[in-house]
Amino acid sequence: MGCVSRDTIKRLLVLYLIGRFHDGVYGNFRFQKVLYYALKDASKRPFTYRSTDLGQFSDDARNTLEELAAAGHVNVTELAVVDHSGNRWVLVNKAAVEEYRRVLEGYSKDLLHSVDASIEKYGYLRGEQLRRIAHDDPALLKTPLFDIIFEENVPNLVELDLSPDECEDFELGMNPQFIAAMRGLIEGVESGGISIGQWMQIE
Repeated sequence: MGCVSRDTIKRLLVLYLIGRFHDGVYGNFRFQKVLYYALKDASKRPFTYRSTDLGQFSDDARNTLEELAAAGHVNVTELAVVDHSGNRWVLVNKAAVEEYRRVLEGYSKDLLHSVDASIEKYGYLRGEQLRRIAHDDPALLKTPLFDIIFEENVPNLVELDLSPDECEDFELGMNPQFIAAMRGLIEGVESGGISIGQWMQIE
């Protein structure tokens, strides 16, 4: 058995959700709402959602998505179509979806089922239809503006049926700071600013 951090679970969940779409998630609104409905009735919720001017919204989910894009796990392109305002988010390594599923299944089969069901039910609705459903959501309507609709409930460390080495690989592979540091080292070696000997010392 091994452990991964709460942040790794969050990143894996977002990557899995994006990867389950045929050609990526069109629009920030769609990403937020599909994730909201995936978590709404799940027993384990990696993200907190609030009532905002934009409806159900998670700052943490948005930050996680942006971190994954900065780390190179997700490609982002700006959308010009009015109905799909925002960005299109596409998984860089589509083949990794099954690996993400395997890890998340060890955490919560219920959560995986909720994500799949939310994508099937809400993921491909027209923008106006999704907006109408989201704005009529009973949980949103009864929550005062800027109050919490539901809170995350994932512990700091999550035990999984994986080896400690596998868990460490996921921790490092999902960590934006580690990836940025490795990129800096690679660029330093390629530019001649860091020697191979210095690389080994740093490592």
